[in-house]
Amino acid sequence: MDAPDMRTWIDACISAAEAEMAGDLPADVLAIPGMTSAHVRSFLHHLTKHPNITRYAEVGAHMGATACAAGCNDSVDVSVCDNFSQFQLVDFAVRGTRRAENSTARVEDICKANLRKHLGDRFWLFEGDSAEWDIGPQDVLLYDGDHSEAATYKNIRRLVSEADPRVLIVDDFDGDDVAAGTIRALCQLSFDDDDTVAAVWRRPWWNGVLVVLFERREREGRGTEPGRHAERDRLPKSTGGGSCR
Repeated sequence: MDAPDMRTWIDACISAAEAEMAGDLPADVLAIPGMTSAHVRSFLHHLTKHPNITRYAEVGAHMGATACAAGCNDSVDVSVCDNFSQFQLVDFAVRGTRRAENSTARVEDICKANLRKHLGDRFWLFEGDSAEWDIGPQDVLLYDGDHSEAATYKNIRRLVSEADPRVLIVDDFDGDDVAAGTIRALCQLSFDDDDTVAAVWRRPWWNGVLVVLFERREREGRGTEPGRHAERDRLPKSTGGGSCR
């Protein structure tokens, strides 16, 4: 059976998320505190069920909510990059509730615990600057890193070039700097003459989410062969319960 058309699949995933259809996304993944919404988690969970999506990567893990939502499908390997420099202690408002009782907990420790709990040994966490991350080929790339225009531009341009994803997702796209950096990066990436980019922007989802489909990559079927683990040697090796370095 042929895999579903990716553009149609993305539209269906967006519709399901907006209808608050979480599917089989575990309730405790939905409950992970973080600066994201149930819409985003539901969308990622549905998206990564596509048979041609077996590798998911994100910059900016925070407490692991989005990575766990995307990766709790057993067919997906997850790569995460975060230096935990922007949010170190759980001391902010989450969904309108002050979590003062956890104000001494480290975001880094909570993230690792959530990744190990929900993804087992199917995740790799690179602790460091995304500029130093050897990301390797990916099917989906989510960017939620440094929100300055310069950093957004630099990171997206490099990571899309190296990961060559089918789908790029940019969180907080309502922010002027994020939007400007993203658009500038996409405009300056080297695409083939027959490449087209389809984009969907969802404003109500937290602070806006941009979903970009690189249609040439989808037509070529990049990433479907020779299999989901073919590039695993470019990732940090698992040491049991996921790898953190």
